[in-house]
Amino acid sequence: MTILLYSGRTLSDIISTVEFNYSGDLLATGDKGGRVVIFQREQENKSRPHSRGEYNVYSTFQSHEPEFDYLKSLEIEEKINKIRWLPQQNAAHFLLSTNDKTIKLWKISERDKRAEGYNLKDEDGRLRDPFRITALRVPILKPMDLMVEASPRRIFANAHTYHINSISVNSDHETYLSADDLRINLWHLEITDRSFSILPQRDTGVFLRCSLDSDVSCSFIHLYLRVWSCKYRRCTAACDISSL
Repeated sequence: MTILLYSGRTLSDIISTVEFNYSGDLLATGDKGGRVVIFQREQENKSRPHSRGEYNVYSTFQSHEPEFDYLKSLEIEEKINKIRWLPQQNAAHFLLSTNDKTIKLWKISERDKRAEGYNLKDEDGRLRDPFRITALRVPILKPMDLMVEASPRRIFANAHTYHINSISVNSDHETYLSADDLRINLWHLEITDRSFSILPQRDTGVFLRCSLDSDVSCSFIHLYLRVWSCKYRRCTAACDISSL
């Protein structure tokens, strides 16, 4: 059954999170249907001097799909809980998006040229017979209408028992943190099959919901690990239990 809201919208169109990139030129929104919509700020011009504050749709893509955990008999919603931009290093943009269980790294890039004149492909994309090729051609780039592509680069999954409620990119721009109600995991952007849990489950969950609202300094993580390590060693070194 589909529930209609005002203006013909459905429940899946309700925005669940918003996030600006570092320059403020791009605004990413995630909704309950698992979609990410990116808006781009209009540049001010002489004909429209007050248009700089307006944002128009730049790209739209489906980030997450509904899943079902058969081991726990639990339905995993596609709703986007958090979005975090990575600092821009080249012409492309990168962002992290997460639902309750899975974090994805997306690459947002523009393409306004296409290659033509392949040796092994026809103009319609079909493969040519290699034995019929009598001369080599140098492919050329021809202009085309601007197209914005969103492609998944990494998928980080199966590291949280509870629902992910926050993610944050670290100051080294190579690692990031993800948190649920009882745990914080430290990830590397190039490694998807393992993470490091930097907060044990016995610590307070209030800290987890508040600490990842902004970028986290790597020195803070290092300091916290050292303090927790000393605390853990002190607790285990206490002579509360007889060895006899």
